[in-house]
Formats: sequence, structure tokens, C-alpha cells
Amino acid sequence: MNDELNFKIFLEEKLKDRGWNLKRLSEISGISLSHLENLVNENFKALPAAPYIRGYLIRLSKILEFDYLIWWEYFQRQNSIKKSGEKDELPKNRFEPKSIFKPILVFLITLLIIFYIVLRFNFIFGKPIIEVNIRENILNTNESNFLLEGKVKNADKVFVNSSETNIVNGQFKKEILLQPGINTIEIRAQKTLGKETKLIRQIFYEEKNKSDFNATNSTMYFIATSSERVINN
Repeated sequence: MNDELNFKIFLEEKLKDRGWNLKRLSEISGISLSHLENLVNENFKALPAAPYIRGYLIRLSKILEFDYLIWWEYFQRQNSIKKSGEKDELPKNRFEPKSIFKPILVFLITLLIIFYIVLRFNFIFGKPIIEVNIRENILNTNESNFLLEGKVKNADKVFVNSSETNIVNGQFKKEILLQPGINTIEIRAQKTLGKETKLIRQIFYEEKNKSDFNATNSTMYFIATSSERVINN
């Protein structure tokens, strides 16, 4: 193809073969009618920069079935095309129909996140739940070592008297060395988001020796009293 041929004649022949006009081509290609008219008349001053003209040719070549490179080189030789930079390239998919897949995907992901939050609302925003093997407020025992056992729900950490205890499958254990008298035990379950639940239990520990001693003294006192009554009679 030589420079004596012009794009207008070429395009008119392509349109004539299909029974189209510029308006129809504009509707099919998505290129404005004014841009097509300026392109046909090679009025490059009224057209956007080079990447857009190249994009128009690519789009038209797919519709009208021709090699756009021939005409792109032809237009570049006219030295009237506006330059936009060192690399005259149109952004990818500039003329392609916009895909609705991405918005749908974003919508579905958002919907799943909302659904997950609704299902796990109590877990995410609720307070932890604690259950321990001390049912009463005060437990009496004669053993110096007490094994505290418990279960937690909706918690990430458990502390027994400020000491962190491991959680295994929602359960925890902690051996506690009791002191004579009342021992206060604080169980605290905590979540990553900051919510926590605190449980207070007390264990009264009475040493075995003292308990046995008191029982023995009571028995001896009873025997001695009984004997004294017998003698007096």
C-alpha cells in the first residue's frame, strides 16, 4: 500500500461491503462518531494522542478484518499525530467491553464476610465463658494440692491467679498449692479483641494433722468426761 491511497477510501470500501455507515460502525466499535469522522478525514489535530488512534485502529481492524499495522505506519508518516510520550501504547483493554466478573466476585466475597460475621458474632464480639470444677463459692478440702480443671468457650487465653495456662481443645488444667485457711483463686479468660470474663472461687484448706488432732482431742475429752462421771457415781 502506498501513500497515494487514503484511509477514507479504504474504510468506505469496507463499510460498503457490509452495508454499514459511519454511524453504524460507531455503535458497533464504541468509538464516537466525531472521532471516526476525523480519523477518516485524517484530521489528526482534532483526535486524541497517538495511543488512542492506535487503539481505534486495533478495534476497527478486529471488526472490519484488516491489518492495523499497515495503516498505523501510514498515519505515523503523516507527522500530524499527537505524541504522548516515548512509548505510545494504549492502556490494555481500553476498548474491550467491561467485564462484570470482578464486581460480582467482590460482591460475593463481601457477602461471605458478612455471613461469616453474623454466624460468628458471639465468638467475635461476645465475652468468654468459663466453667470450673469448683461449683460452690467456697470448697473445703484437706489436701494441700488442688487440681483446678475447667473449660472455656470463645477465649484465646486463660489466666489462673495471673499465670497463663495452656488451652487444649477448649480445656485447661492448673495445679494449685494451697495455704492453710482460705485460698482465693481468680480465673480470667481473655480474647484477642480485649473482651474478658473473670471468675472468683475460694478453697478452704485445713491441714490433715490439725484436723486429726482436733478430732483426737474431742474423743479424749469425751472419754475423760465419761470416766469422771462413772467414778463420781
